[in-house]
Amino acid sequence: MDYFPKHYSGVAVAKQYFECLDDKTLNALGVEIIEGEHPGSSYYAAELRQDVGYANQVAREMGLGFRFMKKMKRCRT
Repeated sequence: MDYFPKHYSGVAVAKQYFECLDDKTLNALGVEIIEGEHPGSSYYAAELRQDVGYANQVAREMGLGFRFMKKMKRCRT
C-alpha cells in the first residue's frame, strides 16, 4: 500500500495488474477491462465475468500465482 499513490484503490490496482496480462489469459479467466461504462463515465476496472471457482481452476491450470475470492458482504454494526 505504501508504494501506491493515495488516489489508488483496490479496483485501480487490480485493473493495472490485469492490463499486464495478454488477451488469451484474460479471455480464459473471463476478465474484462472496463474503461468507462458509457461516454463520460469515470468507472474503470477489471471485472471477472466468470464463476469464481471456474476462474480459479483456469488460473491453477495456467500456473498463475493468484486466485479470485468472492466479494464479502459487509456486516452492519
